[in-house]
Amino acid sequence: MSPSEIIRKKFAFSPTPGQEKAFRILDKFIEDKDSARPVFLLKGYAGTGKTFLVQKLIEYIAQTDH
Repeated sequence: MSPSEIIRKKFAFSPTPGQEKAFRILDKFIEDKDSARPVFLLKGYAGTGKTFLVQKLIEYIAQTDH
């Protein structure tokens, strides 16, 4: 199960198209361990779910061996 699938289950609502895009990009970033891009930059306006996404990502990482 991908990180975004696990995080998506924590949402009490349907993710917006922008959040869905962030999930896809985040999954690709996590799965590509040989990427030349060592940093994931998450940007967005206030209230778009950045903090929530990062909190759930940290919970995911703590529960797995990533």
